[in-house]
Amino acid sequence: MPKVLSIAGYLASTALIVLGLAVIVVGVVGRGYVQDQVAKENIVGSDDMSPEGIEPGIQEAGLQDVSAPSCSVAGEKVDTGKEAKCFADYMRIHTLESTGGKTYAEMPQDSPQRDIWVTETALTTALYTSYFAENVALFAIIVGIVMVLIGIGFVVLTAFSRKGTPGAAADSPEGGTAV
Repeated sequence: MPKVLSIAGYLASTALIVLGLAVIVVGVVGRGYVQDQVAKENIVGSDDMSPEGIEPGIQEAGLQDVSAPSCSVAGEKVDTGKEAKCFADYMRIHTLESTGGKTYAEMPQDSPQRDIWVTETALTTALYTSYFAENVALFAIIVGIVMVLIGIGFVVLTAFSRKGTPGAAADSPEGGTAV
């Protein structure tokens, strides 16, 4: 392999490794930022924010086609995107309980209970966004790891292809010709 291609292979490998490390750092920082911002809100799940805790409320309100989330934040501080999503899922059930199972669109326009849905929608959208952002950050970390591994793979391939290429011996310190 000509020396220029070998150098290009090492440069490409280095670029992938450096960019991969940068993407990992961005992902870790982003994930930490999301978690810090969620934690600053001091959200704590109410006692009924567990599958078994919410079920009596669902039954009592007579809610149809509503099932309890499989997660639990009962009595816990919400400080991750995953916990924020869980909290938001329970908020929806609480709002349905408060409005007799009706959503915003199902209520008359002059219903004062529509304000409950406006508030619920604003808050749950923010919570769901933190869940999404945390997962995007995790995806970035995984992509960064893949980039680093591919870069390392290219280094290995470049090194091995260089050793077995005719003319490589001429480039070696010992000199000589390849057989």
